[in-house]
Amino acid sequence: MSTSGRAHVDGQRRVITILFCDVAGSTAMAERIDPEDWAEVMNEAFGHMTAPIERFGGTVARLMGDGVLAFFGAPTAHEDDPERAVLAGLAIIEGIEGFGAWVKQQFGVEFKVRVGINTGPAVVGDIGGHVASEYTAMGDAVNMAARMEQTAKPGTLQVSDRTWAHVAPLFDAEELSGIEVKGRDERVTVYRVIAPKPRSDRRRGVRVASAPLVGRDDDRNLLRSVVDRALLGAGRVVCLVGDAGTGKSRLLEEMHAHWASAAPTDAPWIASRGVSYDTTRPYALFVHRIKQMFEVQEDDAGHVLRAKVARGLEAMALTSDRVPLCTAAAQSILAARAADTPQVPAASLQREVHDVMTEVWRSMASQAPCVAVFDDLHWADSASIDLLMHLVQLTRELPIVVVAALRPVHGSYAVSLRDRCRERLGDRFEQIDLAPLAHRDSVALLDALVGGLPDETRAFILEKAEGNPLYLEEVVRALVDRGAVVRESTGLRWSGAVNTHDLVISESLNGLLSSRIDQLDRPTRECLQFASVIGRQFESDVLQQIAERDVSRDVRALCDAEVVDAIDAPSDGRWAFRHLMMRDAAYGSILRRSRPLVHRRVGEAIERRAGNELDAHAHRLAHHFFEAADYPRAAAYAERAAHAAAVIFANREALRLVDMAIDAHKRGEFEPGGIDRLADFRAGLQRASVGA
Repeated sequence: MSTSGRAHVDGQRRVITILFCDVAGSTAMAERIDPEDWAEVMNEAFGHMTAPIERFGGTVARLMGDGVLAFFGAPTAHEDDPERAVLAGLAIIEGIEGFGAWVKQQFGVEFKVRVGINTGPAVVGDIGGHVASEYTAMGDAVNMAARMEQTAKPGTLQVSDRTWAHVAPLFDAEELSGIEVKGRDERVTVYRVIAPKPRSDRRRGVRVASAPLVGRDDDRNLLRSVVDRALLGAGRVVCLVGDAGTGKSRLLEEMHAHWASAAPTDAPWIASRGVSYDTTRPYALFVHRIKQMFEVQEDDAGHVLRAKVARGLEAMALTSDRVPLCTAAAQSILAARAADTPQVPAASLQREVHDVMTEVWRSMASQAPCVAVFDDLHWADSASIDLLMHLVQLTRELPIVVVAALRPVHGSYAVSLRDRCRERLGDRFEQIDLAPLAHRDSVALLDALVGGLPDETRAFILEKAEGNPLYLEEVVRALVDRGAVVRESTGLRWSGAVNTHDLVISESLNGLLSSRIDQLDRPTRECLQFASVIGRQFESDVLQQIAERDVSRDVRALCDAEVVDAIDAPSDGRWAFRHLMMRDAAYGSILRRSRPLVHRRVGEAIERRAGNELDAHAHRLAHHFFEAADYPRAAAYAERAAHAAAVIFANREALRLVDMAIDAHKRGEFEPGGIDRLADFRAGLQRASVGA
């Protein structure tokens, strides 16, 4: 999808988070320091700047004389890219402090960096000519990120209101007075991020406290019964399995509320959560709990941390021969190994980790029943899964409830744990599969979220969400952002007429869907984009004509990734996107200038396929040729489809098609009288509708 000519832009439309970092006052410093020394200083500084970016999955796009430009969300998207960028920015500022002290000691200058972050839509890809090109991003979102960095104070991280909207529950920050931005009439609110919150609320969607839990009564009652049996001494393992947004976290909230009301005050509820940027960090699920055990703080120096671990192990009354091994195990998990810590074989280290955590859980459950929750387990590392599999055996003898919430990601460590638990624990294992909400439940949830919705808007939202509570709430969020829905003291309420069909996917949901798309290889992603142009449903032979190659492997890959499903038998070659919003996300990633050409090719492929049965496909052809700006063919097919719809008294659809034909006539060059004829046809349809 590129243009010809000497210069080219070959890329995609994406919502990304952009990070700028530079050295404050670098020009003055460079004047005072010898050029060779300055080059060495900046070389070292770049290492401190880029390491956190890479650690949190960002892409270093460019090193500029005294700074760095990085993207989160391109070329690979993650559903939590804004969070990753903010964490990277904080780590840059913290990590460079020691180096800055050294620079001051050596050269007598203050060496501090400032970081600015913004989130928004951009075009990303290889930009430039034949001689030189680079992977970069273009758009106002990049300019705003640069403005965030330019106006930040040295040693601070400043983010825009758009980024803050994504990460507000996760970080402590100071709201600053608005800054002026070129080309904008109003000042832009910005935030100085200070630190991650000790315990954060990561719940997605629209926050409406009064919204009921709908369609999950049986699941909630099962979780309550698990709690009640634990209080009577029975351990259990429960797996909550469902796609993103189906309500796993909400059910955990309901379970926690029941536990808080029914359990003794000293009965612990322990919660851990997998995060996408820690999938390769050993024992990441347990690090927070281990820090709590040894009273370790985030800012503890290495020697302080090691001393706390030693005191904590002494309190456990371990035998003397086990103390060195346990010390090594704990320090390895916390990444605080000292030079004099004994080197222990990996197998022995793992055994000690398992034994120490087993003793901790035994001690905990011997005093009172307990619940250990592991949310987003699909992001867990293999070491954490092995340890958890070892620990769940305790549910056979102790009043411990282990709850694992995960997505059904094929081949993940978490799915393996679920399968092993089912096999080994028998009737002490429960699985709750969260399917999409039934239509009546979706209606109940939507009406609880927003009052006064017109029927057409309600139908639009329900069609988009397709029974996924998160998707439904994100569509409502988009309406709030557009001003179509307003917040009142009693909740959200519809405020006025807005063309809901022009709504785009919210940025947070776009990140979630794009992260799934980016797991596909490049040919399969391109195939997915072509399929999205064809529509919610598509035919393999049409897709093959558009791609101009055999697409059977790509379609199988999309099916394996649970992005599309066969409508009938796979051999029939008819497929459908599993979710409408996935189709919208794939379509939205295509550059706007590329879409008309693909629509034209789709229309012509459908024409060839239809042969003498064009009437059956006239409505599809009208759509594709209209989007291709081929207005004569669009008008002809739209009028043809309108007449076919009128014959079977589908007057609402006929009216929509006539309006498309009229619009095509207004945009293109036609013989006089065409619009008048269509207007008469439209008037007749309206009279027929009133009569009916």
